[in-house]
Amino acid sequence: MGALEESKQEAERVAQLLDLWEYEVALYTGDTATEAAVKRLGNQSPAPAVLHISTHGYFFPDQQGEAAYFHERGFLSGEYGERQLAFGVSEHPLIRSGLIFAGANHAWDDGYIPSPGKEDGTMTAYEITQLDLKETEFIFLSACHTGLGDIEGDEGVQGLQRAFKIAGARHILVSLWETDDEASKELMDIFYRKILQNMDIHFALQSAQREIRVKYPNPYFWGSFVLME
Repeated sequence: MGALEESKQEAERVAQLLDLWEYEVALYTGDTATEAAVKRLGNQSPAPAVLHISTHGYFFPDQQGEAAYFHERGFLSGEYGERQLAFGVSEHPLIRSGLIFAGANHAWDDGYIPSPGKEDGTMTAYEITQLDLKETEFIFLSACHTGLGDIEGDEGVQGLQRAFKIAGARHILVSLWETDDEASKELMDIFYRKILQNMDIHFALQSAQREIRVKYPNPYFWGSFVLME
């Protein structure tokens, strides 16, 4: 996975906005944006009121163990293919979706397996369920495919949004498809300004999407984001 310069700028902008409203802000970018850092935030007391995560997300549909699906799409490479394959063919939907943080390339590309107590940079949805986010009012998941998951009977969609709900977060903003960096950044800026001015979070998203539609009429640019609670 390549570096996300737009994500870095987005995170810095969010930090500036929150700082203006006198939130205590912790900013992690580049090599500091690690899986371990997120887990520390998610298990501290009190947990962050607002958690904004801008990174790569992944979701593998249930392929019933068909490795050919992943070979065709280039997910397997060299002798370490089985390491990458493990995420994709797991029977557990909360393993087949997750977020990617600094250092994950070692696991996905090089087959690196960390020593006990070390993180591999891939935070699965299952690992997210182990966080304590009951005091977190809002999470913005600015990453591709964060709203996807398998439908499991009457349990709804099993994926990142379900994982954060199990962890206790009240509101979660997720995306359903790969988003345009510039349009997403502009929508995010408008959205945060509105909720920081005490607008209801649902109206804030609707209002931000209406505004961004003036510049980007195609729903591709703004329709990906949905609010879960």
